Amino acid sequence: MLGRGSGGSHGIAGLAATCDRLIARRGEASGLALATEVVRALERMSNAEMAEFLEVLAGSFSPSSEAWRRRLRAGGWIPPTRP
Repeated sequence: MLGRGSGGSHGIAGLAATCDRLIARRGEASGLALATEVVRALERMSNAEMAEFLEVLAGSFSPSSEAWRRRLRAGGWIPPTRP
């Protein structure tokens, strides 16, 4: 896991996978254990590793621009596109 050395992209990818498991699990004890693992890894990251990790999270967990547009149109926030 990230933080046991310099980390690197494999460690960041592994930490992102841990975040994915954290979101997917419903058990309180397992969620707490995963959250603790993530926080400890974050505490050991350099600024560069943290920036890279946040970029990975943004890419992994953010909806696409098209998904945002569909939701905004459905909610009436932007007008529908015209053919």
